[in-house]
Amino acid sequence: MLKMKYIMYEKSEYYIFPELINHSDAAKGKCSGKPISAGFIDFRTEGRQVIANCYGNSTTLDLKSRGMQDSIIITQNLNGKIG
Repeated sequence: MLKMKYIMYEKSEYYIFPELINHSDAAKGKCSGKPISAGFIDFRTEGRQVIANCYGNSTTLDLKSRGMQDSIIITQNLNGKIG
């Protein structure tokens, strides 16, 4: 299974991409604003909901995942519950 990475930006924008790409390369021109956290992400389903799990860190951006905080933002967005 392909492992995924993510970068969270200001204003709750995020970018998810394959593990083969460095965080620093992926950050170039993808979203407006400054990266505020980064790491790895995986997904599971619960019924009809997709649940994101964010963890780890980015060595190339020198940023850590905010764990549950990032997971909630992405999970809500994926399930149409943007608030």
